[in-house]
Amino acid sequence: MFGGISVERDESSERTVVLLVKQIKPELVLSDGWYSIPCDVDSPLAVVLSRVGSKLSINPGHKLCISGAILRGPRNGVDPLHLEGARLSINYNSTRRARWYAPLGFCRKTLTVPLFSVLLHGGTLPLIRVQVTSCSSLMYFEKFAQGGSVIRKESDEIKEQRRFHEEMVEIQERVRKEVLSKIEEEGWTAKRKLRPRGKNKPSNFTSGEEIYEAVEASHDPSQILAGLTASQKEMLERHRENVQSALRARVEEAVRRRMTELREKEECPHERKVAPLLKLLVRCTSSRVEVPLTIWRPSEELRTLLSRPHVIVAILRAKATSSRNFPFGLTTTQSNIHCLSSDGSPGKEDTEQKKQRRTLEDVAVPSKRLRF
Repeated sequence: MFGGISVERDESSERTVVLLVKQIKPELVLSDGWYSIPCDVDSPLAVVLSRVGSKLSINPGHKLCISGAILRGPRNGVDPLHLEGARLSINYNSTRRARWYAPLGFCRKTLTVPLFSVLLHGGTLPLIRVQVTSCSSLMYFEKFAQGGSVIRKESDEIKEQRRFHEEMVEIQERVRKEVLSKIEEEGWTAKRKLRPRGKNKPSNFTSGEEIYEAVEASHDPSQILAGLTASQKEMLERHRENVQSALRARVEEAVRRRMTELREKEECPHERKVAPLLKLLVRCTSSRVEVPLTIWRPSEELRTLLSRPHVIVAILRAKATSSRNFPFGLTTTQSNIHCLSSDGSPGKEDTEQKKQRRTLEDVAVPSKRLRF
């Protein structure tokens, strides 16, 4: 165990932890007071480290609060007394200076960062608390197999689904007719090859297969059917069902292979890759910074919660993305969002929030001992 970050792989290295800066140059080295480990940093954090001696820099002796660190090295972990090959990878957005009196080791609360301190290329954000100022209707993102993408409104997506379904049904019906025509030709060829088995009397038939072949090969099937007993007719029906089932399976497999060939030749549309999304405008609760937020695959329950006025949400592991009219945008998934009430506390009326009360207690309140 190293400062709460397990180099033996028995604990997640992504948990929030406070470590001591032991060395800046030639590389950043962090310590838990007992052991030390070298670190890889991203470009924005490297710029901060280059200002050695400045009040705005990180200097030896400072403490850092780090969230989402990645431990690189042997897959099965290493002995903390022999850390050769083990390195810690940290990024700007998930690293902040801690107060001098902050104890080393794990933090109970997740590191919360304000939006004004976030950089576009600074990596994943550990936790942010924002207020929803506007929420769009549900939209759909489609990525094309040939390249490119498009975002549609829900009404346009319904029309596109209907158009795609009709086109695919038309192609599949055409392919199915081709397959059935080919199978019928093979069936006529097989019938011509069928010959009576010598004893062609109905009383000599002992299986459904024999009766079926005799009926198919006969020029007058009604004559054979008239001479069958009840048990022989039952055997014939069972065999016919097996033949029809095998024929349907053969047709479906042939259609599937033919559709795959058409897609490879670009003669048939590929399966659509569509994901629902919700676009919001959010404002940081500790500053006036406002940025767009994209939530992928939101549930109807989440959309209802976000439509409330002045709702506050806590977002874990959001990613900063480029945005045309803002310094950056945010993107996340539904599983990383926890809705809070307008005063920033868990909403009592939300069933889902009751299930996640412990999680909310850990992530909703920003730590007061952290700064950068």
